[in-house]
Amino acid sequence: MSKRSRPNLISRRRFIKIGGTGAVAVLAASCVPATPAAPAAPTAAPAVKPTAAPAASGAGKPGGQIRYAMNNEPDSLDPAKTAQASAFNVMMNLYDTLIWQDPGDLQYKAGLAESWQSSADGLTHTFKLRKGVKFHDGTPFNAEAVKFNFDRYADPATKSPSSTAKLGPYAGTRVVDEFTAEVTLKTQYAAFYDSLAQTWLSMASPTAVKKFGDDFGRNPVGTGPMVFKEWVAKDRIVVVRNADYAWGPAFWNHTGPAYLEQITFVGISENGARLTAFESGELQVMETVPEGDFDRLKKSGKYQMVVARTPGSPMSIYMNTEKAPFNDINVRKAILHGLNRQELINAAFFGLYSAADTPIADNTLHHAKKGVGMYPYDMEKAKKLLDDAGWKAGPDGVRVKDGQKLVIDFVDLTTYEPKVVATQALLKPLGITVNVKVFDQATRVSMGHKGEGNMFSTALIDSDPGAIQLVFHSRNLGGFDWSRIKDADLDKLLDDQAKEPDAAKRAALLEQVVMKIMENAWVYPIYNFARLFGVSPKVKGFRTHPLGSYPYLYEVSLE
Repeated sequence: MSKRSRPNLISRRRFIKIGGTGAVAVLAASCVPATPAAPAAPTAAPAVKPTAAPAASGAGKPGGQIRYAMNNEPDSLDPAKTAQASAFNVMMNLYDTLIWQDPGDLQYKAGLAESWQSSADGLTHTFKLRKGVKFHDGTPFNAEAVKFNFDRYADPATKSPSSTAKLGPYAGTRVVDEFTAEVTLKTQYAAFYDSLAQTWLSMASPTAVKKFGDDFGRNPVGTGPMVFKEWVAKDRIVVVRNADYAWGPAFWNHTGPAYLEQITFVGISENGARLTAFESGELQVMETVPEGDFDRLKKSGKYQMVVARTPGSPMSIYMNTEKAPFNDINVRKAILHGLNRQELINAAFFGLYSAADTPIADNTLHHAKKGVGMYPYDMEKAKKLLDDAGWKAGPDGVRVKDGQKLVIDFVDLTTYEPKVVATQALLKPLGITVNVKVFDQATRVSMGHKGEGNMFSTALIDSDPGAIQLVFHSRNLGGFDWSRIKDADLDKLLDDQAKEPDAAKRAALLEQVVMKIMENAWVYPIYNFARLFGVSPKVKGFRTHPLGSYPYLYEVSLE
């Protein structure tokens, strides 16, 4: 990979920070419901005003199919059984949600629910459902289906890695009549509407869930614009047009069935293979364009190059606090001071991204500025912290304590090998040896869940800042709490912010969350995440969801 000149790096970094290309959707999401809600319902504005989504384009031409490359194969297509971005990408075409968030004005709009009202105390939410909707297997959509899905998401036996948390303090659903569902919460929940607009809480066919049981994730049935056709493991997932679809949100660029007849999703974790397939014309859409090739593809003029900033938690390194050496806070702080963030971004990502300092991305609601700059790069301070922790430089330069060398296993996805290799090089002057451990997505996630390694990295894509509980709350130990944090005070802060209806008070609680995480050096934020797309010029109408990473393929047509 060749070095980019400094002017290009700065220009592109500014470019991504303010929102990217004209084809990109908005960067962040607000918590303002479009239909009337109680005063206690969330009403906060986004911390950083997002770039508006492009206006809906003209009518496309029905027909044709595309091949879409993701950087890994999903683990499941059951919203209750996955927390992976790749799964969301596919599921958004198969399922609908009760409400949608408009990428243009960020207001909540009608979906499977035509309207909704909230009680004055913010605990009861009544949804009037759309009539005439059927799941792909012919099962009618109604209030019983809403109750079935929400009860399933909330059931501890489901062991959902994402949906249970998204549903929050759910108490139950009452079927008022066939097309009226009343959802009750145990406490107020600031992110309730935000959560309802995400595919993690979409509607699955009760009939199919009961029929397939644990295999439902390989046989998904929703009400969405595309119908599941097949999943050939480690090869492809194929979905085809739902000819009966007539209930999409009003902000989409057309009505009725999708334009495309078929979409084939392929998971290709190796960057070179994914890029070669795209440039050969085998793929019409490629996500996670290698950073070193982005400018080249853009300058060629052959492709649409899209940068989609994502809200949530930045791409970060999580340090396993249950194992040496990261069970010592001084070693963790040495990493935060001694790993040069900008050099890491330059070396691994060609300087494409803006640096991150805290666990909440800077384009996300309630981003806490107080935590910015807590750990400036300071190699000498990092060395002293390691000395104080008993790690002394050995004759070969590698630090040693009690006869053990300071060796760290950095576990990551094959796609992100450049990040691991760059970390290895940048920590070597500190006397730290980093072993590069890259795997397929399933293996990497399993190792992170089990704590089989010292360092892991991921980004969390979410429009509500409270979603960081997924990676920091002790109830997710064994899940995505990859730093293995078990802190009662942090848990309480995360729980309290989730039910705080006052925006200012919630912001203050989230600031405390951020400060506690950073004071304990549980995580090393790297950069504010953005998804890089390459799109064939034959593809028309490409734009993304407010979460940035997920395109509305319903709107896509072929020239």
